[in-house]
Amino acid sequence: MYCMHCGRNIKEEAAICPFCAGSVKEKVQEKVVEHSEEHTAVGIVFMLSFLIPTVGFALYFAWREYREKQAKASLIGGIINTIIIANLTAVLPGLFA
Repeated sequence: MYCMHCGRNIKEEAAICPFCAGSVKEKVQEKVVEHSEEHTAVGIVFMLSFLIPTVGFALYFAWREYREKQAKASLIGGIINTIIIANLTAVLPGLFA
């Protein structure tokens, strides 16, 4: 493992870098938790937007300035659902005629 502060190679179990005394473990743990929470939020927004496209488009315009990943997920979910509904609307009547 490498120190986030000085870049030197240190032992995996080290909590503090022996070269620069920078804290190693705490920051890594914080990033992992933050990263997983962000992915969960993006997944929830995508599913909500997929199920209700109007909500997805509204969330995109509300969040595009300060929540870029969630806004992008909501837009993609809304677009995918809209495309699926449009295709089904075009194909299904022909199947039952």
